[in-house]
Amino acid sequence: MKIDAGGVAAGSIQPDWSSKQGGTTAVATAPNTRTARTPLRSDGAMAKSLVSQALSLPDVRQERVQALRQAVSSGTYQVDPQKLATSMMSDS
Repeated sequence: MKIDAGGVAAGSIQPDWSSKQGGTTAVATAPNTRTARTPLRSDGAMAKSLVSQALSLPDVRQERVQALRQAVSSGTYQVDPQKLATSMMSDS
């Protein structure tokens, strides 16, 4: 039995390893078919950008700290005892 592969011999399809250096992944395909490519370089650049943005944020939200400090000093800060007890007893 002979299988027709559209004019392409089974051993003639070779992967294009040279395209991996450009930050993309090539898929070996038969002629006249689409090739899937994934831009890995742009994803890495985006991740690096997001990490640098996260690292540039302050560790302490000064406006929140100042608001709480003012509420405590003015006597308007109130603690919900039930919420406090629940938080103290929770595992997280």
